[in-house]
Amino acid sequence: MASALDVGEPRKEIDRFLAERWKGIAPVLRGEQVRQEAFKAHLFRSHGIDHTWEG
Repeated sequence: MASALDVGEPRKEIDRFLAERWKGIAPVLRGEQVRQEAFKAHLFRSHGIDHTWEG
């Protein structure tokens, strides 16, 4: 069944999906960035600020 699907090159398909899904917002955080974003989210929540993005 998988051979019947035309998926092209998987890496390019993933890159295209992420670019379309996030439209310029980097969805992948690594290392120190994860800690910083978690801390920022905690600060916002502790001050009652809704910082979530709902389109």
